[in-house]
Amino acid sequence: MNLTRKVLLICLFFPFVAFAKGKVGIAVGVSVDGFFSPEITEFKIDEVHSGSPAEKAGVKVGQLVIELDGCKIPGCPA
Repeated sequence: MNLTRKVLLICLFFPFVAFAKGKVGIAVGVSVDGFFSPEITEFKIDEVHSGSPAEKAGVKVGQLVIELDGCKIPGCPA
């Protein structure tokens, strides 16, 4: 299973409350381009929290996410 699918599965299987409390275990940097219709140009893992589900799934700092919810990056609407 590739990394993108692992990250997406992690995100899909945690309740939205976990996102609000930061329990997924990653910090990301998102670059966008455009003003009226901004698009995501890069989605990069900046931090993986020790012992988190993301770490257990093999997510590493510096990895680039190439697709979010079926939308290829670059090109996803922000």
